[in-house]
Amino acid sequence: PYTTLFRSAERRAEMSRAYSTRETVVTGLDTVLRYAPLSDALREQVIEDSLAGAEQAKKGWAQHTIIEDVSADLGQINVPVLVIAGDHDQVEPADVMQSHVIARIPGARLEMIANSGHLIPLEQPKALGDQIAAFRRTTTQSDDRVRA
Repeated sequence: PYTTLFRSAERRAEMSRAYSTRETVVTGLDTVLRYAPLSDALREQVIEDSLAGAEQAKKGWAQHTIIEDVSADLGQINVPVLVIAGDHDQVEPADVMQSHVIARIPGARLEMIANSGHLIPLEQPKALGDQIAAFRRTTTQSDDRVRA
């Protein structure tokens, strides 16, 4: 299952420290999370926001939430679904999204955002907005045909 991809106890312990200091946040941001450069202001916002999180939430995410297996519930989704992935996302790569999410949701679509890592809304906001708008248009058109 998806939960086994990077979920060893040792890896989770590392991840629980990823947001503990400015240095660990910067390391994660620069080596894992982002692909495209961020403005200085946006970069600083990410660092500050990452450090501001509650300690219990940071540790709970790494120790519990990230290993929760929700795959059995994905097949029950019966609305249009668009999953958007960054083409350089190291956290949730496109092949993982395809095999562990898209394949389990009937009719779901996967779209890629070029030149992006895991932080798509920050790295490629226009491309993300365009993808969502296009999906919304096609979904609305499908709904109109069903009602007619």
